[in-house]
Amino acid sequence: DDELLCCAFRSLSAHEMARVACARAGWGALVTRVAEEQLRLRRKLPTGQGAWPCWLRSLAALQLLECLVGPMPTRTWRDEFPALRAEESRRRAQLNADDASQYFTDESDYMPGGVFALDSFLQEDYAKDAVQAKVAAGWAAADAVAFEATNESDLAFAPSLRERQDRFAATLHTRCGIASRLAGDAAVPQERLFGMIDGVDGLA
Repeated sequence: DDELLCCAFRSLSAHEMARVACARAGWGALVTRVAEEQLRLRRKLPTGQGAWPCWLRSLAALQLLECLVGPMPTRTWRDEFPALRAEESRRRAQLNADDASQYFTDESDYMPGGVFALDSFLQEDYAKDAVQAKVAAGWAAADAVAFEATNESDLAFAPSLRERQDRFAATLHTRCGIASRLAGDAAVPQERLFGMIDGVDGLA
């Protein structure tokens, strides 16, 4: 019975379902069905995305992210923005000691009212142009803003993933969610959201 099999598959990880899918003809379709169901429970995804690349692979990536930083927290990427930008600046200053003074490492600089606050950043011409270009290409406005505001933050993301900290969990989950939504729309130009989580050159 298909429903009974699906019930059993729901208790498996994405990697375990990948092995199950190869065990018997017909199980692959059921595994894909369960993977889509599980992913939609965790992500706000549009319906009817026929161009979706691989539900199971997307679920595996999400489960790996949850293993490293935990589930999506109640806070948002906007709440993490000051700490994220300050941490990125601190790490860039460490790598460029001769020019460290050009990096603003005080978290208060990125808080509301600060010289580099989110609202101020989004008013910069280059940020507005980047957001508008993405919206014109088919991105949701909220996704375009989140992507640009948290872009170029690999130096802050890497230790968070490597050390299994949830400090920037909301931002990482948001970017993963953007990738999921974009992957389902072949008409929208794709961009590198952040490097592979694991592997030789991965952030972790």
